[in-house]
Amino acid sequence: MIEERAIVTSVDGEQIFIQALNMGNCQRCAEGRGCGGGLLGRLARHRQYSIPATSQVKGLQAGDAVVVGIGGDALLRASAMVYLLPLVGMIALGAFASVVLNAGDLLVAGFSVSGLAAGLLMVHWKSRSLDARHFRPVILRKDRFGADSCPRLTETS
Repeated sequence: MIEERAIVTSVDGEQIFIQALNMGNCQRCAEGRGCGGGLLGRLARHRQYSIPATSQVKGLQAGDAVVVGIGGDALLRASAMVYLLPLVGMIALGAFASVVLNAGDLLVAGFSVSGLAAGLLMVHWKSRSLDARHFRPVILRKDRFGADSCPRLTETS
C-alpha cells in the first residue's frame, strides 16, 4: 500500500472528501520556514481537487490531517491504462501507415496523432466503465503531525 498525507476537506454523512497535502498547501512552506515547496506551489499555481475517500477512521472532521493509502496494484493498473493505451495507439497507427500504406512522413505523423487521440478516447471510455471503488484512496489513520507540518520534513509512520 502506498501512503500519502492529506487533509479532510468535507464530511457529508458517510461521504468524506480529501485533498492531498503537498508543499503548495503546507503552512510552514508558505511562510518560508519549510522546505521551499510553498514557493514552488505558488509559482506553478496547481489547482487542487477534493476527491472522495473511504475511511477506516471514525469521527473525522473537515481540516483533519490524515494518512491515506491506495493499493500498489490499483496504481499500477491505472498508470498502465493512462500511459500505455495512448502510446500503443500512437505507435500502432503510425506503424500501420508506414508499413502497410507506405505513407510519407507527414501522413505517418498524422496517423500517429490520430492513434494517440484514439488511445486517449479509449482511456476516457474505459475510465467511465471501471468501478471507481477499487481506485479510491482509503483513510488509514489521523496524521500525528497535523496539517501545519511540512510533508517533506516529517515522517508519517
